[in-house]
Amino acid sequence: MLTESDTIIDIFHLTKSTDTNLKLPITVKQINKVHPTTITSDITLMNENDGENHERVNKVPNSFGFLVSTEELALTSGIPESLRGKVWAKLASVSSLHQPEKYQKLVSATYTENRAIFEVIDKDLGRCFPEHVVFKDAGGYGQTELGNTLKSYALYNADLGYCQGMHFLAGMMLLHSKPEDTFWLLVATVKRFCDGFFNETLSQIRVDVKVFEKLMRKKLKKIYKKMVELEVDPLIFLPNWFLTFFIGPLPWETCLRVWDIIYCDGVKSFFRVALAILKINEESTSLLTFLTKLPKDSFKNVENFIRIIFDFQLKTKDILDLRNKVVKEMEK
Repeated sequence: MLTESDTIIDIFHLTKSTDTNLKLPITVKQINKVHPTTITSDITLMNENDGENHERVNKVPNSFGFLVSTEELALTSGIPESLRGKVWAKLASVSSLHQPEKYQKLVSATYTENRAIFEVIDKDLGRCFPEHVVFKDAGGYGQTELGNTLKSYALYNADLGYCQGMHFLAGMMLLHSKPEDTFWLLVATVKRFCDGFFNETLSQIRVDVKVFEKLMRKKLKKIYKKMVELEVDPLIFLPNWFLTFFIGPLPWETCLRVWDIIYCDGVKSFFRVALAILKINEESTSLLTFLTKLPKDSFKNVENFIRIIFDFQLKTKDILDLRNKVVKEMEK
């Protein structure tokens, strides 16, 4: 039997990312040369020509899904790699939170303040995609800017500070945005998509585990029955999936497409993706082995996985109603 004490064991200390040799494009010009899902051009971080990139992003509403359904955007080729950071920022409404010069002031403050949480952050820097060229060197550009982002966020949101797992979110964002843009994207993402995920008690995650159980009972009856028989609690795997926005369980390219969906579709996407992960391995002979170590070959057919995600019809209102119901049940 797997219990709560077995959970969150390896969630925040992944030793390597999937497909760490994947190289991302650095300029918008390159996007015309390669398909966004088969990029092999050299890089590190974005943008050689911000003016050109800005111009292209202003055209996103007509080109990449704002005027069509979320499904149409997600089921085609996903958001082009060199535009992802900008599009994610638009979808997260970063502009409504942005404060000029605020980030620079926070970064400066991180060098003058001595907080215990900074030591925790420093330890996690080397755990974020350690084999990726951007993050592999201690004291290098990637780890330095990741540290600046996370420490600045800890000062900006002092009530929350820092929670292990944030380094993966910020790391993924930093691969697609400039440092200051990464900071504001992290601010907006936590506020709009996972408020309550990151705290000492994981209160929202615990609620969402119960919500997910209710969804499984209705939409994945066979798997739900098997989990009940084996006394498997979703708490052993769901926190890992949700807190990392599925960076932990999914192959790199599949994970990027999932992030596109989350930013397009909001909170219900977490549940749709989690249901799809279980559905695609519904016939697994060993549920426990599957849940503790997902067979990533199952997700290499990205288009098939995306279609399974959208087979689960959920509304945001349904999720919010279920959350409220669970909270009331937990208060009894």
